[in-house]
Amino acid sequence: MTLVAGIDPGANGAVAIYDNETKRITSIHDLPFWYQTVGKSKRKRLDPVALSELIELLPVLGVELVVLEAVGGRPRQSASAGFVFGYTVGLIYMACMYSGLFVETTPPTRWKKQLNVPGKGGGKDKAAKKQAEGDIINRVNELFPADRTMFRTERGAYRMDRADAALLAKFGGDYVLPTLKPLSDVELRLTYINGETGA
Repeated sequence: MTLVAGIDPGANGAVAIYDNETKRITSIHDLPFWYQTVGKSKRKRLDPVALSELIELLPVLGVELVVLEAVGGRPRQSASAGFVFGYTVGLIYMACMYSGLFVETTPPTRWKKQLNVPGKGGGKDKAAKKQAEGDIINRVNELFPADRTMFRTERGAYRMDRADAALLAKFGGDYVLPTLKPLSDVELRLTYINGETGA
């Protein structure tokens, strides 16, 4: 059994674990967050302690590869939001490195094209965005027909973060893992140094 983890590093991110032999998602974990007081308001932030505990669990479960979406700042995103997003991605990357996990970063265009997943699109048009998300969920349901409940809330709403994490894991298991050769510890460290983070 070969397991691959896919991580969607968004504000409501998730980690999905994919079994490369059964082609199923074995489990999905929401990224742990806490609320930090900034001025007079509370802001959602990634919990670094709980994150490290979650990532440390991955190699124990048998995960051999982590696929992290290569992301950057978004158009019209504020400087503070961009900083928080970058901080979140950096913590995830560092936690994986500390746990000795090999990380492959990939831009959305690459994994979506390979898995024939439509883009989120829609812009400010809420109806178009909702339609695009529905198309993505339909594709996820096609790829994981036995795991559909993992991508919805208890009330039936879509969980796009979980869907993206599952797709990233599948991309890693089906298209990245077969290209990797066993790496020595030195090679692994050099991979991190030369890795493309998307920043």
